[in-house]
Amino acid sequence: MTENYFGWLAHESPTRVWINNPTEEEIGLALAQGAVACTTNPAFGGNLLKRAPDEIESDIAAIVAEGANGDAAVARIQARVVARILPHFLPHFNASGGREGWVSFQGAPELDKEMSEILGAARLARGLGANCIP
Repeated sequence: MTENYFGWLAHESPTRVWINNPTEEEIGLALAQGAVACTTNPAFGGNLLKRAPDEIESDIAAIVAEGANGDAAVARIQARVVARILPHFLPHFNASGGREGWVSFQGAPELDKEMSEILGAARLARGLGANCIP
């Protein structure tokens, strides 16, 4: 018998658990329970601002100080918070040969009709790290 639900699930099925929009604390908890990857979405920044403001307020201040605003500021904030998650899952990525350990980066859905915006978000994601997937 495995020690937890994620372990049981991995043993009994091909299903693997991804954590969604985690705080720093939740990343550690999820990894300890057997999560193998992470997904984020454009609501991640707003979510962190409510749940763990100390994890994002300095990023917001820095981006505002640099003069960014609107969609560009949101994308840069998303990139910063996702970039901090990547190292946590990189060991899974390396050990599995890229089958696990991914961290997703989703661009703003309201821009998903503009090819240049879609490709820009994908390039930004891939530039963050080997285990970042647009």
